[in-house]
Amino acid sequence: MRNVAGLRPLAEDTPSVAVSAVLEIIIHDSRKHMALCDAMIRIESGESPEAPESSRVSELRETLLRHIELERSMLRQLEALRPLTDGLNEGLIEYMLADERRHHGLLMGLIELLEQGGDVTERYDSLVDRLLREAHQPGKAPR
Repeated sequence: MRNVAGLRPLAEDTPSVAVSAVLEIIIHDSRKHMALCDAMIRIESGESPEAPESSRVSELRETLLRHIELERSMLRQLEALRPLTDGLNEGLIEYMLADERRHHGLLMGLIELLEQGGDVTERYDSLVDRLLREAHQPGKAPR
């Protein structure tokens, strides 16, 4: 984590907007990867994710649906930017579109998980594993 923290001053101090943006992507992805590794270690050591309490399912579902709308709005904005770019930002737009599509697939899968209900841990673990596999396959569109 210290290595990631060392990138923060570089991202903030560089005069290049592009370099700063790339460093922010790396910082974010590194933190995400550390969180995923921690989760894998905990799962492999026998700790299993629990389904949310039934009293929270509706609230969680509504929150996820609102976020899906934000993701859809971002996708529309990015698609609208696509014809306006002079080519310099094309790679960034494609990167963000792929990321937003992965997010959408993860959010839809989480809603599916909530709607299935129950506390059958094996089913929960299996669905989470499937979602993460699908979400991190470059070039593959989420469901």
